[in-house]
Amino acid sequence: MSIDESMVPYFGRHGTKQFITGKPIRYGYKVWSLCDPCGYLIQFDAYQGKQNNRPNSMYKKLGYGYTGTINPNRTEHCPLPSTSDVKKTPRGTYTYITDISTGITVTSWNDNRPVLTVSSCDPVQPIAHIARRVGIDGTT
Repeated sequence: MSIDESMVPYFGRHGTKQFITGKPIRYGYKVWSLCDPCGYLIQFDAYQGKQNNRPNSMYKKLGYGYTGTINPNRTEHCPLPSTSDVKKTPRGTYTYITDISTGITVTSWNDNRPVLTVSSCDPVQPIAHIARRVGIDGTT
């Protein structure tokens, strides 16, 4: 199962219409979609603006875990290093914090740029090293 945002195209005038730069469908209604592995839509919830009162463990009670990236402005009370501090660290450096009451882990690491992830089901450990091919000639 996958939970992600989707855009329903709409070009008319309406107060709840969204504009998101960099998306294939830039104008329309944003909806949160629950889809099965084949891509079929199971359930959706129309985006109604920023909400701070969402229950943290609603999906854990239903048996669903989630993992995804998160914007730095959504981690107000999480004491992770700032984006500018993470940029100064070597590539592959990471820091994480787990909330014991909810089991949610927020991880910050430096890849090509700083990345923040949040997960309710995937632990940080074990760490594995992989060989990356960066150049066309296959150099790492």
